[in-house]
Amino acid sequence: MPTALIGLGSNLGDRRQWLDQAVQLLSATPGISAVRTSAWHATSPIGGPDGQPDFLNGAAVVETSLPPESLWMRLREIEAVLGRVRHQPWGPRTIDLDLLLYDQIAERTPQLALPHPRMAFRRFVLEPASEIAGQMIHPAIGWSIADLLNHLNTATQYVAISGSLFRATQQLAHAAAVKTGWKLIEFPQSGDETTLSGSPSLGLSQTIEFLREQAELLARKNFPPDSLGAISSFWIEDLVAIGDVLWPGELDELWRSLAETVVRPKLLVVYEATSRQFHDEPNSARNTPSSVATAFWHRLNETRRARAARPGIGPVLWLDAGDQVTAERELVAAIQAMD
Repeated sequence: MPTALIGLGSNLGDRRQWLDQAVQLLSATPGISAVRTSAWHATSPIGGPDGQPDFLNGAAVVETSLPPESLWMRLREIEAVLGRVRHQPWGPRTIDLDLLLYDQIAERTPQLALPHPRMAFRRFVLEPASEIAGQMIHPAIGWSIADLLNHLNTATQYVAISGSLFRATQQLAHAAAVKTGWKLIEFPQSGDETTLSGSPSLGLSQTIEFLREQAELLARKNFPPDSLGAISSFWIEDLVAIGDVLWPGELDELWRSLAETVVRPKLLVVYEATSRQFHDEPNSARNTPSSVATAFWHRLNETRRARAARPGIGPVLWLDAGDQVTAERELVAAIQAMD
């Protein structure tokens, strides 16, 4: 029978009572058996409106014959029965039930995303989940729940932002650094309008030079920085992705040697844009014909996404560059949730 991992939370009224009642309703659901729960953990609210009460959070593992969407619908029914009202995102609630994992299924529908897109970097999810499901594997990352929690406990406080829009990525990194107090690491050369790192006009020798310079900025000997953490407005592997597109194999040996010297992100942020946004970016591929630039941009984005999504890369936060306000809020909340 399939195994599912469910996250539970409450920060209104008698929090423990709401959580206990949710577990009782889960246990009484036809098609659900062998419900095991973690301890309840007191946590601070993340990302929502100011002034709301602290949460009690926990996790439950269930054996179920219900398919994923049916199980998700049952969780929504239980929330409704227990008085959950959705006034605003991340607002206070009597009960919150999230379907985090369902065996090794990785899929996205209009109603449901599996695995849960934010679970891999949320301490308030991973700590209780590790108590009862430490061996469960995150199907996209390839790490167990215990490995993900260990990553939060041991990785350097460093967030990298991957994006094809230089100015938008720079603005996101700057805003997040200001709001979190983390150090901002920038690579100004990548914004040079004559050698934009998202342009097919970038040459091999210059890409190699950029790769070495970024590796120096991210060298382990320079970390930890004299701050709470560090955010870079670039991901060094974006340059490797350019090499994969324009000169397959030419950067592989150099990158293997440099990869051993650089700090790896605790969280990778992929700031996704549309081709329209790319062409609206000031100075983007100014000296390159539109059709060539568009074809290159699509190939590079596919390669960049593939590098970010490969197993073992670690937690990834996917954000929409078309909504900067939401992106900033999501990134700041993700940083807070790792602590």
